[in-house]
Amino acid sequence: MSKLELRLDPDVIIIDKFLISDLMELRLIEENSRDISIELWINSEPFMEIKSLIVYEDFPVPGFIVEKIMAILDINEFDPISRTEDIDFWLYCAILKEWVDNDYKIGFISLDWCTQLLWELAGIGDKKAVNVMNQLITCMKTN
Repeated sequence: MSKLELRLDPDVIIIDKFLISDLMELRLIEENSRDISIELWINSEPFMEIKSLIVYEDFPVPGFIVEKIMAILDINEFDPISRTEDIDFWLYCAILKEWVDNDYKIGFISLDWCTQLLWELAGIGDKKAVNVMNQLITCMKTN
């Protein structure tokens, strides 16, 4: 069964979703009344389940992102160690939205994720992604 077919399953509930751009959407999904996952959809199709977009030890979350998350969830403290799927969902939303709003700036997300997302977005005709991907390739060739 494909991921798209699975989304038609009545045991799958979209708990929350956030439109990052015209082409990207993040969904907080509950399956079988217990399994919670975060999925990135590109061009209205499931792209991947997010498990490790952010590695906290290698990529500290910028303070302004933490402030946005705390305001959205109405919490007083942010503890990256004991976070929930709900906090992760909004954290990913804020970071991906910031990445898109800053013209796919490398550094907001890991290079692996950045490359995968740029490749997918460029493949569906996102001109900004094509330009950034070309810059990235040029930079890699010169190093």
